[in-house]
Amino acid sequence: MIDIKEKYQFLRFVEFTKFERWDYNSFFNKNSIKSKYDIVELKNVLSISKKYELLESEKEYKLLGIKSYGNGCFSREEKLGKNIKAKQLNKVNTDQFIYSRLGANIGGFGIIESKHNNFYVSNEFPAFNIDKTKINLYFLNKLFSISYYWDLISNNLTGSALKRYNEQKLLSLQIPLPPLTTQQELVKIYQDKINDAENKEKQADELEESIDQYLIDQLGIEKTKEKERQKEFIRFVDFVKLLDRWDIWNKKILIKSKYKIVFFESIIDSIQTGTTPPTDIKDYFNGDIYFYSPSDLGNKKNLFSAERTITKKAIKSGVARVFKKNTFMFVGTGSSIGKVGIVKNDYCSSNQQITAIEIKKDFINLDYLYYYFNSFKHITTAEHTKSTIPYLNQDKIRKIEIPLPPLEIQEKISNHINDIKEKIKSLRLEAEKLRNNAKIDFENEVFSK
Repeated sequence: MIDIKEKYQFLRFVEFTKFERWDYNSFFNKNSIKSKYDIVELKNVLSISKKYELLESEKEYKLLGIKSYGNGCFSREEKLGKNIKAKQLNKVNTDQFIYSRLGANIGGFGIIESKHNNFYVSNEFPAFNIDKTKINLYFLNKLFSISYYWDLISNNLTGSALKRYNEQKLLSLQIPLPPLTTQQELVKIYQDKINDAENKEKQADELEESIDQYLIDQLGIEKTKEKERQKEFIRFVDFVKLLDRWDIWNKKILIKSKYKIVFFESIIDSIQTGTTPPTDIKDYFNGDIYFYSPSDLGNKKNLFSAERTITKKAIKSGVARVFKKNTFMFVGTGSSIGKVGIVKNDYCSSNQQITAIEIKKDFINLDYLYYYFNSFKHITTAEHTKSTIPYLNQDKIRKIEIPLPPLEIQEKISNHINDIKEKIKSLRLEAEKLRNNAKIDFENEVFSK
């Protein structure tokens, strides 16, 4: 005889009254959620809105799109009816709920804001009226910013070529429904944390922007533009402080500083441009040597790793160059020209877009050099070629002008900026934590017993 517990491993009994349609997936894949609040189906708070309009040839239609990952709606272009492939569109109104049948599994949901009132969407974007006596707009929006629903929808898409999630399935989804006052309170708690995160991000941005001004103030930097110089008939120059070569007045940008200005070449020990090994030889790649490209250089001062690696064989074969720790990396070609970084690996390599420079540490502080180059790209890249692909060759890199305070001043400047960078990092981490906690706390409150 089969034990009753074993029997229920193979059979599951469903009350006939609970069966909405003869579809296994729609019943057994429906979300089963737990909450201390009432659990209702979406159809209890949403109703389908159909305001379809046949398109008029010469009428302009403001079109609306939906962002992924719960990020709401956005304005698209305006088009004449004759330039739209569909024969009819659905008009949406403020405070309606809208989703994308084709993108529901990646969070294609949103609430229509007042600025998008009377916009038009395709038939793939069903719109719903919301019963505001039962559910808060922002509470509903926060619910559908939770990936739990996206995952659930992903398992219930139908269709062959294009998989969709239809309105009936959406309306059968179960949601926790606290009292309205509780919904409003939960939304406020959530938003307070988001506001706090945004304030911290704003503080971090302001600190980031202050670095450039701090450097300008400390170095007493001024720029003299070409038009200003053309107005001058006679100009007297302090040859000791400002003039390192006779053609300096031909440059498009001339900087002035309270400290001596030198050319980069005066503090360079060696300068080389990287090379890329033949990509068809597999033995040259996926080794243990980091191979830097411009995408590896960004806002981080110190370089510890790269997306790509090469092998020692590539170095020994002479198809790649090796650079040692504390090499100063400068992107000399391409759209990201002027990006810099300091190598912190014992050794590495780079592609041909990067110029690797060893500096004379007795004259300049590496951190100071990085911050100067990072803040004043308009100066360090001023001499690049004006072709389709911006380019600075080694000769032009050597002639980049750098204010050179005494080493102790350079260190003081670097230490101060390092402290600012640590504050920025701390603020951004706090902001990220607040954003994460806002979501986690909201989910825990709504979905737990």
